[in-house]
Amino acid sequence: SILDILDIPDQTVTESGITNVQFYVLVQDENGVRDLDDNTITAQFTKDSMTRIGSCVFDSDIDSTTRRYSCTIGIQYYDPPGTWTASSSIQDSKAAASFPYTETFLLLETACILISPTEMTWSTLLPEETDKLSLDNPIIISNTCNKAGSIKIKAFDIVGETNTLFTIPANKFSIHTVGYCQPIDAGTV
Repeated sequence: SILDILDIPDQTVTESGITNVQFYVLVQDENGVRDLDDNTITAQFTKDSMTRIGSCVFDSDIDSTTRRYSCTIGIQYYDPPGTWTASSSIQDSKAAASFPYTETFLLLETACILISPTEMTWSTLLPEETDKLSLDNPIIISNTCNKAGSIKIKAFDIVGETNTLFTIPANKFSIHTVGYCQPIDAGTV
């Protein structure tokens, strides 16, 4: 039977990647550790309808009836924050299965974004021109961690490099989430 899933500390995601969470499972068999079928130990994390399946390998024998396994499960960068359940089970040499054993751990919320490109450039701008898209259009902002939220954009006046009297006011710019620029109220930018 599974005695324990040793405490899993709070976890954070890896930006745009996988966090491999390692933990240990203690298993006891009254017939001795040689009666355990090491190939049948399972481990998984679940939250709501999401499941992450991992792998376990023999780590060490604690005594003649208790064995420790090392398990690793990958958490994706977009997995939702909150309480996750870790569970494990194993069979013995006669295919008798242990009751599943569970513990919980906390996956913390992590905020990360990737902005590409990081600068906007235009061909020569002339007075009275309108709807001139940047040469870097579009700028893509990607959520690369597990914090759900919104993006706030703040516009600033563009001041001439050689003559600071030449400006393009921020309220002359527009943004849109998809496709061509659509005017927006500068007060909400």
